[in-house]
Amino acid sequence: MGYALTALVRNLAAGARVASFMRVDRSAFRFDLAQWILVVVFSALLDIALDALRASPGASWSPLGVNGELFALGLLADQRGGRDAVS
Repeated sequence: MGYALTALVRNLAAGARVASFMRVDRSAFRFDLAQWILVVVFSALLDIALDALRASPGASWSPLGVNGELFALGLLADQRGGRDAVS
């Protein structure tokens, strides 16, 4: 688990360099299943925390919101690294 967190931080740092228009070597990005799972878990926890902040005081949890999270998971899974299916 420590390796996955370290590798994820390195990927995020490389992504920040790309977003800042700095030069980044292609080998700076190493992606594996553990990092993807960490991103999915972080995304779900962030969604839950933000929804809790936006909820009215008398709100209760409903399983109907799972559809939105599954949709977001599908969007994360559909990222193809720039390879479009258009021919």
